[in-house]
This record gives sequence, C-alpha cells and structure tokens, in this order.
Amino acid sequence: MRRAWQTMTIVGLLVSSSAALAEGPILRFFRDVGRSTARNNAWPDPFIPDDRCAVRAPFEVMVNNGWRYNNTLSDHHFDGVGQLNEAGDRMVQTIVQQYPTGRRPVYVLRSTDPVISQARLESVYASANKY
Repeated sequence: MRRAWQTMTIVGLLVSSSAALAEGPILRFFRDVGRSTARNNAWPDPFIPDDRCAVRAPFEVMVNNGWRYNNTLSDHHFDGVGQLNEAGDRMVQTIVQQYPTGRRPVYVLRSTDPVISQARLESVYASANKY
C-alpha cells in the first residue's frame, strides 16, 4: 500500500509539473498570437478617437485663450479712477447678454494700484448686475 501511494504521488507530481510547463510558455505564445492577430485586424479603428483628441487639444486651448482675450476689459475700458466708461459698459453688456452661456466670464486687467484694481472690479460687478 505504501509503495502504491508513493508511486501515485510521483506520477501526480510529474503529470502536474509537465502540464504546468506545457501550459505556461506554449499557452502564452498562442494567446499572444491571438491578441496580435486581433489587434492587426482591428487597426487603426481603436486608435482613431485618441488621435482625434490629441489633434483637437491644442485648438481647444487656443479657442479658450481667444475667448479670455476677448472678454478681458483693459485700460481703455476704464477712466483714470477705475470706473467703466461707455465702451466698457457696452462691452460688459455684450458679454453678459449675447455671448454663449459658457463664455460669459468677464476678465478685468489689473492696475498697478490695488485701489484702482478694486474700483475696476466693483464697477464691473455693478455693470454686470445691471444687465
């Protein structure tokens, strides 16, 4: 009985180890071949959306910078003490009423004097609340 048990154990170990060796590299090779074949047959379809995003990304940055530049009120929109002049008031009105909803933030160029910068912001807030 003891001899039979030892023989079955040795045979079991040999079978399991040979199955593991045969299954490992050979099975891995055939999986790689199948995956490579599927990739080659699907090419270039899986990569098109990522490529389109990569091409459009710089243009989206340019468009956002253009809107920011367009919505910025600079020195010529204010008088000397930080109050909006007529051109600045009309610009705020145009931004608030006519531009697309996502493109309505109003940017104010800072002055070298913090008091004038604060006056500019308050003037723009008052004008935007008016419309």
